[in-house]
Amino acid sequence: MSDYVNTTTLGQTSNQYDIVVVGAGPAGCFLVKNLSRDYRILLIDRSLIPRTKPCGGMLVEESQEIINKLDPPDYIFVNPKELNLAYMDYDNNLWKYADRKFLNVFRGPFDYWLFRLIEKKHHDFVSHTELLDVEVKPDGVILKLKNETVKQIKTKYLVGADGARSIIRRSVAAPLKQYLTIQKTYQMNDRKLDKAIFIFGNKITDFYSWVIPKQLYFVVGSALPIQDANRKFNLLEKMLSKTIKLSRNIEIEAALLSRPQSKNDISLGKDNIFLVGEAAGMVSSSFGEGISFALRSSQNLAKALNEDFESPRSNYNAICSPLIEELCNKIKKAELLSNPKTRVDFLKSNSNSDNPEELSLGK
Repeated sequence: MSDYVNTTTLGQTSNQYDIVVVGAGPAGCFLVKNLSRDYRILLIDRSLIPRTKPCGGMLVEESQEIINKLDPPDYIFVNPKELNLAYMDYDNNLWKYADRKFLNVFRGPFDYWLFRLIEKKHHDFVSHTELLDVEVKPDGVILKLKNETVKQIKTKYLVGADGARSIIRRSVAAPLKQYLTIQKTYQMNDRKLDKAIFIFGNKITDFYSWVIPKQLYFVVGSALPIQDANRKFNLLEKMLSKTIKLSRNIEIEAALLSRPQSKNDISLGKDNIFLVGEAAGMVSSSFGEGISFALRSSQNLAKALNEDFESPRSNYNAICSPLIEELCNKIKKAELLSNPKTRVDFLKSNSNSDNPEELSLGK
């Protein structure tokens, strides 16, 4: 993971492509992997590859179903490889267990593995590249790109797979509500953590926080209101320290996270511009999970483009309907979890009644 990927320079790219994909995360890479080799494809990213992202790195069942078909290597996983889930509710002084089996991954190696799956595929890739301008034409889209030089490129279709800060989304849809995720890595101490812990406490955030073991370490993270993020994260650490020993942290990361508030926040794009993953608003409003939606929405778009390249819009909209319905259910779930009064009943009904351990959570 220490060596950066050698890429095509912007000056070496063609002036015209069938599809330009912005963003080389899970959504963008999985789209390129599933697209027909007949297309001329350009993949760009503003960062160098490999790169990392502050993320709990837990794969839900839908993600597991997809990646298990790809023979994932051992190096993307971290012990404990399988994680059960515990809920910690500060507002209701409640601790509950849930029967969920997540796969535990390192997010950096996981993303890099997905990128390596497409390295030998027929496409161009340019990293460290900024998108300066988007101009929609009747027969395609004109892009102005910049890295070592500025270049104009024409494409039939433009795909925004560029996450929470999506520049592509701005040209076709309203912005999403955003939170700042802060995540710190600590060395494991005297108490061995063997579960993922999802934490609720409205003094910290109306979203959620997490503690996840990662081999000899564990991560503490939270999705926080941007304006007061540092103070709220310090409060989380103070509250957690009464239950878990926090040593000196060895790494800190931060990034934006989108949270759709209604069905109107989910946009698949417009005309010759398509959106996938978090750029489309496809991220869980309840627990911020986005990998499964990134993989599935990209798979859907590839299917629509491969089946009817001239008119993929209606097909993409149709096959994404179940995903949109699922996201709307997550929005309803988030409303219950954001309110301490409704949260307590939800957690009790979605956890193991035969293991009702409660801890003093230091309100």
